[in-house]
Amino acid sequence: MQWHQLTAQLHKGQEILLMAHERPDGDAWGSSLGLGFVLESLGYAPRFIYGSLTPPKLYAWLPGQHMVSMVDKDTYQVPDGATLLVLDCGDLTRPTFPLKQEQILLNVDHHVSNPAFGTINWLDHHAGATAQVLCRLLLAEGIPISADAATCFYTALASDTGGFRFSNVDGETMRIAAQMLEMGADIAQIRYHLWENRPRLELPLLQEMVKSMTVFADGRAVLCALSYAVIESVGIRDTETDTALEAIRSVEGIEAVMLLKETELGQIRASLRSKNHLNSAAFMETIGGGGHVRAAGATLHGSLEDACERVTALLTAALLDSFDE
Repeated sequence: MQWHQLTAQLHKGQEILLMAHERPDGDAWGSSLGLGFVLESLGYAPRFIYGSLTPPKLYAWLPGQHMVSMVDKDTYQVPDGATLLVLDCGDLTRPTFPLKQEQILLNVDHHVSNPAFGTINWLDHHAGATAQVLCRLLLAEGIPISADAATCFYTALASDTGGFRFSNVDGETMRIAAQMLEMGADIAQIRYHLWENRPRLELPLLQEMVKSMTVFADGRAVLCALSYAVIESVGIRDTETDTALEAIRSVEGIEAVMLLKETELGQIRASLRSKNHLNSAAFMETIGGGGHVRAAGATLHGSLEDACERVTALLTAALLDSFDE
């Protein structure tokens, strides 16, 4: 992996479209905007395409919002011949917009499931975040990283590692984070927005999750199931669930917590978090999803009741296997 692989394919002033997965998280936002700042400083014209007309509250504070183009996901068409850089997408089903493999110039990611679908592929499934892959390349070749870019990259690193607590953290993760601080990353703003300014709707979300909670597998697992009716009545359809899942997972003796959220009638978003033994990504792959070792997701179809029965049985068996190993 070398930086000039990318720049050799670009020309000054060129418009470059940055894309991430649907409902981009801190790593997707931070990596995209951080890379955007670097490209902008080198004379290119990057745009981060966001598939919604509503600005995201969680990451609207990040520097680089001038590079964000908010578009209607259902009507936007990727321009023919566009230069596409795809970040933090484990496979070709993950980008916000349907893309063909031959359209993608750069694919940069850290998911183990990534099949190298770009012309250029910067992949490392051992990295704690996509930002770690990018920063490694930039630092190795002495590419300047501004304070704004450093803020974006540090945010990405902190987000995808649970504040540097997850098992995907290694020595390089911490060294790169330290270098981003030295380059001017605004740790006060990052701390406040990531952990001390959570949306108020996360409180009713947590309340509904606790009300629906079922403990099983000898107390090692928790299942929370939110119906479409509950989600609509409380107004928590698009509320982020990470904080609530982390709160439940942190309880003594709980190895895994699963949330089934019926975002549309007949469509259920499944989110799984595990602690020490269960491989969340491997488990979610068995039901058509994927992700990280300690955090993964999937989309299920059918009734919420059937989904609850299915995942309870599968998760019980998986936990028995994981503790026997």
